[in-house]
Amino acid sequence: MSGITGQFAGTAAIELRALAFSYGETAILRNIGLDLERGRTLALLGPSGCGKTTLLRLLAGLLAPTIGTISIGGRLMADANARLFVPPERRGLGMVFQDYALWPHMSVAGNVAFPLEMAGLGRAEIEHRVMAVLDRVGLAPLAARGPGDLSGGQQQRVAIARAIVGEPGLLLFDEPLSNLDRELREALAVDLAALLSDLGVSAVYVTHDQGEAFTIADQVAVMRGGAIIQCAEPQTLVSAPASVEVAEFLKLGTVVEAERQADGAWQLCGTGIHLAPGSEGPAAAARARIMLGRKAIDVLAPEAADANGQVVRALFRGDSYALSVALGEGAARVVVETVSGLRRTVGEKVGLAIEPGGLRWFPAN
Repeated sequence: MSGITGQFAGTAAIELRALAFSYGETAILRNIGLDLERGRTLALLGPSGCGKTTLLRLLAGLLAPTIGTISIGGRLMADANARLFVPPERRGLGMVFQDYALWPHMSVAGNVAFPLEMAGLGRAEIEHRVMAVLDRVGLAPLAARGPGDLSGGQQQRVAIARAIVGEPGLLLFDEPLSNLDRELREALAVDLAALLSDLGVSAVYVTHDQGEAFTIADQVAVMRGGAIIQCAEPQTLVSAPASVEVAEFLKLGTVVEAERQADGAWQLCGTGIHLAPGSEGPAAAARARIMLGRKAIDVLAPEAADANGQVVRALFRGDSYALSVALGEGAARVVVETVSGLRRTVGEKVGLAIEPGGLRWFPAN
């Protein structure tokens, strides 16, 4: 069997330039620019209605862009200005659906062989390709079984085998794990990440689940309101979110307003917390927004801290407690998130200290 990504001659799996899509007067996608290197997996991550499924459908050739261009594997697939549009069957793609879409009356081998039969290949070539790809995904011994005899993870591998048997340059995943319970979804995400890495195939994976995206993808595009608001490796998204919107969507911590005092020091509005001297904020700005990551806040005894709060929620996480702590009163009340190695109870008074190195600064509203 020839290489899975053999149809791609260039180094880029995907190149999107100034891509936009509208339904009449309603803009669904706005100014999408994106590059994905060959052999890497991109996750499109965002809430329902953000445009991620529409972007996947544009890549698949199920929709044509209103503005911009789409190139896959170095080939121009769509150009709105030039009225160029390559249909799905000529894009060299494989697709894995939400429910795997396996035919229950066919064997594993029959499911995988189906696209080759539709392409008119000879029986010997089909058998060779099917067994080769089943071997690659670890299912060759199960070729004669029916999908109903397989576990969820094995069914997922059948769907992937069917998607790659035609040797596509790009795999598209449309929330394939969203119908499963969380424990199984987490286990299958780990398996899928390992499989994609072993195959070396380029892939785009649509999901609304942050853990899934971070487990599977080399690169994550966070989408909101039809635009990509940050595209980076998972580690970069966590350590350096580009905006408050990214930080809040990924639930990286609490974002609070801060104001500069007369002496140049910063105070977190409504909390009574003063940041340590030397904390860096926006130059010459009087106000800013600060993300307090959970590990940026230390929980102390009330008498040992400059600011005190009240625990309003405490969840045991096995080796620590996830705490929500209310600071201030009335309209100025702020609730921050942190962790504690010691048991804390709702209503308990605690002291808080801020580690300046764990802060992320953003411009004020």
